[in-house]
Amino acid sequence: PLKAQVGDGFWPLVAQLNASAPLDLRVNTLTDKREDVQKELKAAGIDATPTPFSPWGLRIQGKPALSQLDLFKRGAVEVQDEGSQLLALLLDAKRGEMVADFCAGAGGKTLALGASMRNTGRLYAFDTSAHRLDALKREAESTGALAGFDSQYEQAFGILTSSKLMDALDISREPAKVRERYGKGDTKNYGDGAPRNCEQFLVARRLVEAGARCVTLNFGRWDFHSNNHSELLTHLPLFDQAMSALVEDLHARGMEKDVAVVAWGEFGRTPTINKDAGRDHWPRVGCALLAGGGMKTGQVI
Repeated sequence: PLKAQVGDGFWPLVAQLNASAPLDLRVNTLTDKREDVQKELKAAGIDATPTPFSPWGLRIQGKPALSQLDLFKRGAVEVQDEGSQLLALLLDAKRGEMVADFCAGAGGKTLALGASMRNTGRLYAFDTSAHRLDALKREAESTGALAGFDSQYEQAFGILTSSKLMDALDISREPAKVRERYGKGDTKNYGDGAPRNCEQFLVARRLVEAGARCVTLNFGRWDFHSNNHSELLTHLPLFDQAMSALVEDLHARGMEKDVAVVAWGEFGRTPTINKDAGRDHWPRVGCALLAGGGMKTGQVI
């Protein structure tokens, strides 16, 4: 039994487990110092003690109405347990580095990492809960994490942290008939090229609807220096299905005047077939497929 294993420490342990847990706060070191926040809390009638391990943390008892305090509204502190703060400290992210947080939640860890990086570098936040990422955006604005961003960066951040993005990536929300029209393709990379994933075209349309201004995708591997005909048969039917579905879909939704579709490679291929039944690089001439965007289509230029 647990009591026999713990011995004299059993009842103190029970008492601790039955007691209310303290509340940990993290001070936003981009804007404030821990000792100043501690004094401000004291003036508001809230006793706070430094956390034993995190240099950013303050610990308070009970559940005071922090949201009513000016220091909370201006982003000087946020609720974050010391363990989460220590994760950010252990990572020790430096200025200019790239960090991906795959369990961002409401963004406590993410914002702590941003503060330690002094708002430089790249920081990506991911979570399975869309509404929690919406909370991260609000927290980032209040804590000054977006300070110094120009309007383009702010717009990009708004898209990346929006629940609209999460919804756009979820094609299960589309009717089965639409998904079947686009097809599935193949999600495995083709050699050293990209997947032949037809569902990417559907995701692209959904991303544009969510607010993305430009969406790019790679499809397969077209560098056929040998066996050109048989290799194209592994690509063209899938590409044709997905591309035609996208163009039809844009027209059906009244988006064909506002959205341009461009398909091209980096150069053309030789007009003659080589000894290996392939076509080599031909930078002199290339071709592109254009649709939508209010352009006059149905012509070869």
